[in-house]
Amino acid sequence: MNFYEIAYLVSTKAEGEKLKEIQKKVLDLIKKHEGEIEEESTPLKRSLAYPIKKENEAFLISVTFWMAPSKMKDFKKDVDEIKEIMRYLIVKREAKKEKVAEKKKLVKKPEKVELEKLEEKLEEILGTEL
Repeated sequence: MNFYEIAYLVSTKAEGEKLKEIQKKVLDLIKKHEGEIEEESTPLKRSLAYPIKKENEAFLISVTFWMAPSKMKDFKKDVDEIKEIMRYLIVKREAKKEKVAEKKKLVKKPEKVELEKLEEKLEEILGTEL
């Protein structure tokens, strides 16, 4: 599974409950395609650099999630079907440093052994002096 982020713009006409419904649709799509949601941002009202569908402002929402690359094509098709989303961008991201650190903790490095102790152990096993 890869780590992705989707950022999408929703019209300012969709406020309150309608905005929450759209957010829920996106989260449900991630779950439908066997993804795991990592984090979701709160909607931020932003001025657009240029008009999109005759709108100068929109809500910006982003979600980071884990998903198998094979599921992304179908996920994108389903996101395209949500009419209220004006634009979206999905990018593959690097996993957060904390997650990588957790994975490294699971892998134990072998302890360093002094040469003298190694020789003693070999003598014990072989029954001869080196």
